[in-house]
Amino acid sequence: ALTANFEEMDNNNVHIYPNPTADNFTIVINEDPSAQKDLEIKIFNGVGAEVHLPVKSTSVNKNSLFVEYEAGEYPSGIYMVQLKRDNIVTYKKVVIQK
Repeated sequence: ALTANFEEMDNNNVHIYPNPTADNFTIVINEDPSAQKDLEIKIFNGVGAEVHLPVKSTSVNKNSLFVEYEAGEYPSGIYMVQLKRDNIVTYKKVVIQK
């Protein structure tokens, strides 16, 4: 059941915008915030090394989590956003394009 719930969240309820981006981007996760407490987000560059993009802002409303990252100092390339909860991992792609 956990796998199905996480895949459903990834396929339908996780959005990254703008994508591609030249500077900042936001990850939006549309689900009950109580389900987000165990969610871990990491970002990796094209060679698989974790990068620590500064978080510009985080906000929660009734049904969504918004995390805005500052990517302006990072080079152009394809980055992978890792979403992990309960040992279930999935990835979304974000493109930084200068």
